[in-house]
Amino acid sequence: MKQSPSPVYGALVLAAAALAFCLWAKTGKSFDICFTEGCTLYADASIAGISLWWFGALSFALLGLLALLRRAGLGRLLAGICVALDIGLLALMALTAPCFNCLIVAAFFLAVYLSFRRACRPAQTLSARGHGMSLLAIVWTVFFLFNAGAVLKSFAGVWAINENLEHAKVHFFFSPSCTACRKGVEALAGKVDVAFLPVAESPRDLARIRIMARELHSGSNILEALAKSEGAAEPGLLDYLDRDMLAVKFRVLRNQAYVFHAGSPVVPFVEYQGLPTHLAREAAAQATQSWPAGRPAPALAPQALPGQAASDGQPSQQGQLGQPAAPVQVQPSLQRVQQPYAGQTGQARPAPRRPQASRGGDPSLPFDGNDAGGSVAGACRHDEACDEGKDAFGQGGDGGFQRRRP
Repeated sequence: MKQSPSPVYGALVLAAAALAFCLWAKTGKSFDICFTEGCTLYADASIAGISLWWFGALSFALLGLLALLRRAGLGRLLAGICVALDIGLLALMALTAPCFNCLIVAAFFLAVYLSFRRACRPAQTLSARGHGMSLLAIVWTVFFLFNAGAVLKSFAGVWAINENLEHAKVHFFFSPSCTACRKGVEALAGKVDVAFLPVAESPRDLARIRIMARELHSGSNILEALAKSEGAAEPGLLDYLDRDMLAVKFRVLRNQAYVFHAGSPVVPFVEYQGLPTHLAREAAAQATQSWPAGRPAPALAPQALPGQAASDGQPSQQGQLGQPAAPVQVQPSLQRVQQPYAGQTGQARPAPRRPQASRGGDPSLPFDGNDAGGSVAGACRHDEACDEGKDAFGQGGDGGFQRRRP
C-alpha cells in the first residue's frame, strides 16, 4: 500500500470532525438539528445490537489513525469500503425517509475518501490530468441527490388553512365546492380538534380558498369564512400574478399531491389518529359475544337479573361450581346469536362471530365510518356511489377531484 511522505492532514481533520459528530449524535443531542422523519426512524438502528453511530465513530477513528500514520493507500481502501456501504444506506433512505444526520456522516465519508485518493496520486499526475473521475463518487452523488431532494420536499408539507396542523387529531381535506365536504366542515367545526386542509377542484375554488384564508386571519371561524367565500368569482389572468394567489396555489397543490399520494383520488379525505370509538365498541362487543360459558360475563355487557330468562331463549350453561351462570343480556345491536358448539372441555361455547361493518356514528367524530372502503378516508366522487349516499358522511355529494389516469 502506498505511503504518503507526510500525514494526510485533510483526511485527518475531516475524520476528527466526523468522529466528534458521531459521538455527539450518539448522545441524542443531534435531534436539535435533525428535522426529517428519518432521524427518528434510524435513531436506534443497530447491527448485532451495536448502534450504527458506534460503527461510524470506529470507522472515522481508524481513518484518522491511518491519515496520521501516512498510510494513504490503506486509508483510501478503508474509506472506499465505507463509501460503498454508505451507498446502500443512502438507497434505503431514498426508498423510506431521509435522515439529515446520516447525510452529514455520508458527506464526511466521501470527503475523507477523496482526500486519501488525492494523496495517493503523484503531484505530476494531478497537474497533468486533473483530479480524474471516481465511479464510486459518482454513484454516491446520485443517491445523495435523491435524498437531498426528499429533504427539500419535507419543507413543503401540507397546509392547514386554520393553522392547526401540529396539534390536530383529525385532518380533513376538503374542497369549497364539494357538497359532502361542506357538510363535513359543518359536522366537524367546533366539535373536535381538526385541521382543515383545502384542495381546489376548479379555478374558482382557488379564489374561495384565498378569501377563506383572509377571513380566518381576520378572526372569523371556519364556517363564517366558508360562507363569505360563496360569492367569489373565477380569478382572471392578472389575479394569478398576485402574490397571495400564487402562495395559495402552491399550498393547495401540496395538499392535493398528498391526497393523491395517500391513494385517494377524491375528496373529502379524512385522517385521524388513534382508534375510532365505534371500532373500540365493536371489538368490545365481539369479545363479550365469544366469552366462554360458565365464566362471569365481562363488565362490558350488563348481566340479567336473577331468575330472568336469557335474551336468546336458551337455558343458561352450568358454571364451574355447578351453579347456573348468570345469563348475559345481549345488547340490541347483537340480538342474533349463533348456536353453541362443543368446546375443548366438553362444555358448550358460543361460536365467535365475524366482525361486521360499523354503521354507527362516532361520538368523538360526528360522521359515519366509510363502511364501503374500510378506511378512515371518506370520499365523494362523480359516480353512482354519491347518488346512493355512500360517502363518508352518509350523504350524497357532488364534488371530488379525479386523478387523471393515462
